[in-house]
Amino acid sequence: MFTKTIKALLPKKTKTWAKDVINNASGTAEIHQSISAVASKILETAQRLNTVEHKVSQIHGNNDHEPNLKINSCNYIVAPWWETNFWEPSVQLALRDLIKPGSIIFDVGANLAGLSILMSRLTGPKGIVCAFEASPRIIELTHGNIIASGCNNIQLYHNAIFSESGKDFMIYAGGHLNDSIYNQGEFKNNVGKMVKTMSLDDFVNHTGLIPDVIKMDIEGAEFDALQGMQTKVLISKPHLILETSPNDMRCFDFLLSLGYIALDLSNYKPITSGSDFPKGSEIRNLLYVHETRIQEIPYTREPQFTKESTYLASGFDHQSGSWFSKWVSLKPGRYVIWFDLSGNPDDEVMAGIEDEQKEISRYHANRGFLQIHYPDMPFHITNEKTCR
Repeated sequence: MFTKTIKALLPKKTKTWAKDVINNASGTAEIHQSISAVASKILETAQRLNTVEHKVSQIHGNNDHEPNLKINSCNYIVAPWWETNFWEPSVQLALRDLIKPGSIIFDVGANLAGLSILMSRLTGPKGIVCAFEASPRIIELTHGNIIASGCNNIQLYHNAIFSESGKDFMIYAGGHLNDSIYNQGEFKNNVGKMVKTMSLDDFVNHTGLIPDVIKMDIEGAEFDALQGMQTKVLISKPHLILETSPNDMRCFDFLLSLGYIALDLSNYKPITSGSDFPKGSEIRNLLYVHETRIQEIPYTREPQFTKESTYLASGFDHQSGSWFSKWVSLKPGRYVIWFDLSGNPDDEVMAGIEDEQKEISRYHANRGFLQIHYPDMPFHITNEKTCR
């Protein structure tokens, strides 16, 4: 079956090579090595395709009327299934807690499909993931990552989710592929193409697919999207995961008026007003659960924390260019790390936790960004581990 999948994705020479490698693997170690070899070959093929695409674009020439916002697809390939996925750790944990086999999930603002692919694995072959991505410069990468991951239970839609269907919007480019229908702040250049809008109520009326869980991250258009969910989607009281800013509480106020409660997914504390956000925070991932479904989630309204360890800067050892804390033994359960990072806000930081075999969870960003937006990081272990 694996060889057949490879055949569908790769050119003839690569298909033959992949088949030989898989057929020659006889044990666990050999299979792991062969999978890594196939992944390397896929990356090599993708790089060649990118070179061809670049040459074709040179033949067509540049259009002075359209911004040159092409991106290198080889830089945006999501982690293969056998590697740890570090995409939005706090959201990932919530999805693992909420999604059951056979669930219907909407990923609104799928971006590169990092979370769509996780949703696909969690809901399984009897479930459905509906992924929506508006950006014309991202959509092909989204599609490619879904295909490469073998997720045949994901349906991808190239639309901007909005309060009504059929409108045309220009998409503006963000600095980190966080494109938006609104021209605000960093969104200074448009991507040169119009995109049709679609309301989720219209989508549900057309398909009959009613979501159990919705993850929404559409760069400031979340409130507009919620307005297009009132007659069909929100009546079913799905769980919602939304990026929410204390500077824009429209989504928060609207959902609370419908009987939802909000929890901060970085520390599981309840959010009842803007003052409950961490000091200085500009954005947080919140879980909105309807009060009639509160018993379905594994979180309590007032979480109790027991301090396990505290590490000062002097307690970290410098090894191979990185700083590591001392090892600590942790029992199975859910944990939250609180970071207090000092130094140049522009310094690149990779902060997280690992056991003796692999990384469990991590954030990778500038120090200033982490300190403001992600000073806390949840993680989960299923058996006793020694971690640092």
